[in-house]
Amino acid sequence: MTRGFARDPWQEMSQSRIESRKLLAADFGIFPINCKRFFHNTHYYVMCFEQQTEWGTIDHLMIADHKGKKINDHWQFLQRVKNEIMGEERLAIEIYPPSNDLIDQVNAYHLWVLPEGFKLPFGLNPGWAS
Repeated sequence: MTRGFARDPWQEMSQSRIESRKLLAADFGIFPINCKRFFHNTHYYVMCFEQQTEWGTIDHLMIADHKGKKINDHWQFLQRVKNEIMGEERLAIEIYPPSNDLIDQVNAYHLWVLPEGFKLPFGLNPGWAS
């Protein structure tokens, strides 16, 4: 069991388990085909996909409310999800793409969690930059 929100811990479920596929198919009409890890609690789903990049392996988190609702205060929420599932010292980014690259089919949020120790060459805090 992974640490989770107070009194609402994250449960990790094997991607191959039929329950995870049923939950996602029923709620969103999608199947987590290349999902490496799948977490859920009583309110949210988190699917973790791995992407190989020139920066190393990046964990792509897709986060959604069970009922497809918008997540209020989403920055604080996503920071908390990142900390609880991937670790407090990992750096993650949220992307706002050009309009012609936008995919917005599901009310879900996406974070790309960079490899451990990775630093961006910019940031609000001078300590972030390498």
